[in-house]
Amino acid sequence: MIEDDPELQIIDIGANIGVYTLSFAKAGRKVLAVEALYTNLQHLCASVMEGGLQDNVYLIHNAISNENTLVNLGMDKNNMGGTFVDVDSSHIKNLKEGRAQGTYGHVYTITMDDLLDLPVMQYFQNVVIKMDIEGFEDRAIEKATRALLPEKIKKLRSGNDHPPFLMPKTQFV
Repeated sequence: MIEDDPELQIIDIGANIGVYTLSFAKAGRKVLAVEALYTNLQHLCASVMEGGLQDNVYLIHNAISNENTLVNLGMDKNNMGGTFVDVDSSHIKNLKEGRAQGTYGHVYTITMDDLLDLPVMQYFQNVVIKMDIEGFEDRAIEKATRALLPEKIKKLRSGNDHPPFLMPKTQFV
């Protein structure tokens, strides 16, 4: 799909250490990478600089939610990549099957629509969204009134290790 559309850009929500971000940026695409865990963002930033990809990657240090607030980041004791937003997270803790423990600290949340107010969004008129935020996807899109317009979003990709969320009029990669 990316080869078929030279104007296609990527929004990577839950970027982690940047597997998708770095791959797409290396292919010459603009990438908006949103990551809640500061240590992951540090690693991603170093990789962007080392790879000379700073003209293609925009990094955001926030979690995505349905409101602007301060949240805890829960810890998956078996998987650092399984960090999750710990708000009313009993459903996430159930998904984690007892692996949730401790916290990585706090982070501010933004909404999907808040992303549209960023100046870099001028480069993101035709996008694929990759969203892997450990069971919080439903809450992230709950109040996205402007950000998920079907004419801009070509594909939406969810994580593989938890149930897909519902997204009308969108194909999953």
